[in-house]
Amino acid sequence: MSDELPTAARVSDPGVRSLYRLENRWQSWLDVEVALAMAQAELGIIPQPAADAIARAARMEFLDRVRIDEGFARTGHTIVPLVWELSRIVGEPYGGWVHWGATTQNITQTGDLLVLRQAHRIFLRLIARALAAMADLAERGADMPIAGRTHGQHAVPATFGYKPAVWIDEMHVPARTIGDHLAENICLLGLLAATCGKIAREIYTLMKTEYGEVEEPVPPGTVGSSTMPQKRNPKLCQDIIAAAAEVRGSVPLALEAMQTEHEADRTTSLIMEAAEARACIATGDMLARLVEVLKGLRLDPLRMRRNLDLGGGLIMAEAVMLDLGAAIGRQHAHDVVYDAAQAAFVEGRPFGKLLAEDPRVTAHLDSNAIEKLLDPTAYTGLCSEIARDAAARARTTAGEIAREVTTT
Repeated sequence: MSDELPTAARVSDPGVRSLYRLENRWQSWLDVEVALAMAQAELGIIPQPAADAIARAARMEFLDRVRIDEGFARTGHTIVPLVWELSRIVGEPYGGWVHWGATTQNITQTGDLLVLRQAHRIFLRLIARALAAMADLAERGADMPIAGRTHGQHAVPATFGYKPAVWIDEMHVPARTIGDHLAENICLLGLLAATCGKIAREIYTLMKTEYGEVEEPVPPGTVGSSTMPQKRNPKLCQDIIAAAAEVRGSVPLALEAMQTEHEADRTTSLIMEAAEARACIATGDMLARLVEVLKGLRLDPLRMRRNLDLGGGLIMAEAVMLDLGAAIGRQHAHDVVYDAAQAAFVEGRPFGKLLAEDPRVTAHLDSNAIEKLLDPTAYTGLCSEIARDAAARARTTAGEIAREVTTT
């Protein structure tokens, strides 16, 4: 009797499900915490012994799952209970360096990409096996005559080997009868539309009365409402958002149009033609309006600053935590600043005053240091440099596109 597993059992899970088990996802986050700590140690941001201790401790089998689950139930936070437990296992004097300077998304997004890389390897192995099987079929059926069919009717004779040959092409380079290249174009337009829609939505939001930080072009004489004269509506942004949704809505149609029956099928051609027309027209409308919005966008730095100060310094809680954390450890500093921040929010008291009244803070930071840490203009990091670098790259790319369009 053969020990080989039944076919269903062999193919039910190629190994991807286990990658997306919660424990494996957590381990990928821990792996990122280790990589972060090692990089920070190399740059002199944290002590090398701290990074080594974090690397030794960052294994799921060393962590207390009950503590982690209890932490998630209590905080509802994506990663904080895991960081707490890792800090506990690392212990003194290095536990306070865990997750130093990192955000939740830094860790989870990078860790999830590590999982995706593992899944990608499985996909590639499976694709290789599928291609090998197609090659076998193409060779076995190379000389087996079969009716070629288009539009559901006999066309001209072919061989069965031709069918897997087409499938092989679909996995490699698109051919005339394959919709991959057309569908890919619409999928790319969908990605472009998602980005344009995101930009327009951000401007739409920042233009709301409660924000008032930017405003799309509103030419003199523009009427926002027939009954409310005060209205200055984000008409162009709304157009962009709507057009972007239409482009994205064409993507499923394009993918559906790839499901061609036999050697050709007019049904899918009609679907692809409709999807392409809709997507291209809407993309043109979307991009034309986006250009107008971006060229004429009015910025209000004074309103931006007023909004920045709405929290009475709470926006600088991270800066205080990191500075204090250098003396008492990141997690302890988080707890101290958390207490002050929550009291400021709930009781309506000044954040800086609460910090200055806490002996856990004043033991390490005087009033001048606290005031300096609460200055948001000193905490923008590399934003200015990033903005100017991006502007230079954008102008370079725009110039390259202009030259390419002119010469073709």
